[in-house]
Amino acid sequence: MVTVYVKLMGSLLPYGSPEQPGLTEITLKNGATVQEAIEALGIPKERVKLILVNHKGALLDQPLKEGDRVSLFPAEYPVFADWEGAILRKGIGDEIIEEGEQNSKLIEEGKYGSDGGD
Repeated sequence: MVTVYVKLMGSLLPYGSPEQPGLTEITLKNGATVQEAIEALGIPKERVKLILVNHKGALLDQPLKEGDRVSLFPAEYPVFADWEGAILRKGIGDEIIEEGEQNSKLIEEGKYGSDGGD
């Protein structure tokens, strides 16, 4: 099992912990992904526009590790040019991600969410 900390922004706040508004600690199975964390919180995937894991852009299928900090931004948040790579997309310049598509290759190649220090 891994414990991760999810920071919710804007209209996603109601999905979090009432004891700690905006920051929610969740425990997931080993190898769980960002999408599984979103589902564990009951957040519809289409409500999330931007995902950061440890302050770096991430995709839905990025695996999470113990102590990761996940930030989720809702669809109504403005998107700035330097956030483009972190929006729910299949790859650079592609359309918004479709259900069930995998992006592990991009993460493995270090294009998203990898700090290279593992």
